Amino acid sequence: MVLNKPKNINNVGSPPFGRLIMFKIMILQGLYNLSDNQMEYQITDRRSFTRFLGLKVSDKV
Repeated sequence: MVLNKPKNINNVGSPPFGRLIMFKIMILQGLYNLSDNQMEYQITDRRSFTRFLGLKVSDKV
């Protein structure tokens, strides 16, 4: 099964996150029972989450 990335036709907004990062976020959410807002905060707060997701400190969440 091949999944294609949705194309941003209007070039509006931020580009979507990759599938691997979103999958890792879902794993963390399930392990720690976090909502989307809590997950966003924890990614910016915890260095371990940032490292697991392969993000830089300067990356926007």
